[in-house]
Amino acid sequence: MRRRAALAVVMAALLAAPAAHAQTFRAVDGTEANSYENTWTPQTVTIRPGGTVTWSFAGSTVFHNVVSDSSNWSYRNGDPAVAPPDASHAFTTTGTYRFVCTIHVAQNQTGKLVVTP
Repeated sequence: MRRRAALAVVMAALLAAPAAHAQTFRAVDGTEANSYENTWTPQTVTIRPGGTVTWSFAGSTVFHNVVSDSSNWSYRNGDPAVAPPDASHAFTTTGTYRFVCTIHVAQNQTGKLVVTP
């Protein structure tokens, strides 16, 4: 019984841990099935320090860009738009990083990255 309880605690910790070192946000166009506006999917991801995030524009039918929307980092991809190539950035410092597609910010194409140990 104690073994099961210990295993359950370990499994819960592993499931709650941040994702490995790479995550992808994908630009979703309003033209895709079941999508009514331009968004990022997922809208939030968590990684460990040293991890890399990619913003993917594959399959996009409209232009998108990625611009930091937080005071704790500066990033700009495309001026004003790219689609493709994909954009990637490595994050070494813990914190919350917000970003937007400035072309579709009125449609709430915003996202959040959490870097946690």
